[in-house]
Amino acid sequence: MGRARRFVGNVLLLTGTSLLMRLIGLGFQIYLTRQIGAEGVGLYQLIMSVELFASTLAVCGMRLASMRLVTLEIAAGGPSRGKRAVRYCLCYSLFFGSMAGALLFTTAPFIAGKLLQSPDASLSLRILALSLPALGVSATLGGYFTAIHKIDRSVVAQFAEQFCRIGCTVGLLSLLLPKTPRMACAAVASGAVISEIFSCLIQLCFCRRIVRSIPLPHSGPRLHGQLLGLALPIAASALLRSGLSSVESILTPIGLGQSGMSYPDALSVYGMVRGMAMPVLFFPVALLTSLGELLVPEITECQASRRIKQLHYILSRAFQLTVPFSIGVAGILYVYAEPLGLLLYQNPQAADFIRLLAPLVPVMYVDTVGDGMLKGLGAQVASMNYNILDAFIGICFVLIFLPRYGVAAYIASIYVTETINFLLTMNKVIAMTDFHFRWGAWVFKPAFSILGALSAAALLGRRIFPGGVVSSVRLFILICAVLFVYLLALVLFACVTREDLRWMAGLARSDRAKKQKGGYQRRLSAY
Repeated sequence: MGRARRFVGNVLLLTGTSLLMRLIGLGFQIYLTRQIGAEGVGLYQLIMSVELFASTLAVCGMRLASMRLVTLEIAAGGPSRGKRAVRYCLCYSLFFGSMAGALLFTTAPFIAGKLLQSPDASLSLRILALSLPALGVSATLGGYFTAIHKIDRSVVAQFAEQFCRIGCTVGLLSLLLPKTPRMACAAVASGAVISEIFSCLIQLCFCRRIVRSIPLPHSGPRLHGQLLGLALPIAASALLRSGLSSVESILTPIGLGQSGMSYPDALSVYGMVRGMAMPVLFFPVALLTSLGELLVPEITECQASRRIKQLHYILSRAFQLTVPFSIGVAGILYVYAEPLGLLLYQNPQAADFIRLLAPLVPVMYVDTVGDGMLKGLGAQVASMNYNILDAFIGICFVLIFLPRYGVAAYIASIYVTETINFLLTMNKVIAMTDFHFRWGAWVFKPAFSILGALSAAALLGRRIFPGGVVSSVRLFILICAVLFVYLLALVLFACVTREDLRWMAGLARSDRAKKQKGGYQRRLSAY
């Protein structure tokens, strides 16, 4: 029971943190949208697409590599071997981060002028280059804290980074009058750099406090080859994938412009999809991203020790949480897209994009958790290959269909690429684990339940709000009503069973539950 309690405790901690962080981040995104407009958001999204490629080079697969290497070394020789492994990882991450920063700084004018077709972006790119060494180190430390189950250290660092970023950005934007797109993006980039360095320093302090009492082993196998064997395949695939994604992002406003839009209008549409609609769609996924990350070391340990029953148990619980949750979110976002878009952004077109993309939410959410499963199973290269394929297909859509069909082709490309990635990921997970997906309990019954919950809420809304949903309070009440009826329906349809409730109750008990003989194993074997 101790392992299950620790795992779920870490999930709850990271979930709460991620949810609060995304709430703060969504509020910050709304603030930026109102400060710099849709065109400014679009320009910044293009800048961040280039920064994504540079940050991928800076991280160079070290987060996942450090997570797996430290987990394996601790299992083989205890904490001292883990300390030695994280030292190797930090040296490599500092090297790759510095190299990526120097490369981005020197090529920023060319990228901004020739690729982005916006020389104003050069300043922001050079500012962001300064954060890449700290980003690489932070990624390694995050993997280390996850591997040793010290999730609270990462939580503190994330909060510090987010508050530092918001404070610095708001302060810098308030000093810029008038707020030109060039200077506004530079202010946002400066806030990101300061916060990243601050977060890195905090994590270094935490790491020092943990490892200083752990003696280094007198000898041990050289880890260079093992580390590079883990990191480089991931890095190569990630670089190719992020490079293709960056190319797709750069080509999207150009393709929209070729369909008849002006370039500023095309940049605004791109900003509304990537900078307004997507943050809303992915805000609830904060409840699942921590689960996907924590699945990596848990599945790795189960696979290494050949605990097949426990592996299936973890996969079942992950899907049982993910699929019904994502179906409920999709229904709520589709029905309440208009009031959400108007209340958050005061933009009806952003609301239209939220509704158009809402049915894709289950695919995106399950794929997020599925990626974590593949990484835990050691199939991270396959996961990256799927991401490369969907990015390549996205580029083909942009080049072939965007100039002819405009925004419709852009939305269709998102559907096609996300669905292909999802199908490939799920097929790989099932093939590697011989796992059986429960379509009735996890898909069909939740879909029927959310339809009933939304219908009931619609009747309630017409009774108590005859004028429609026009305020945040009314919207909150209706969404809460939907969630209550939906959860009740899941219980009635046995999507949530007594066994699930007993399992959760057992996790919430005091440490005396750990001493109940075979309690955890009975639940494993019963599933």
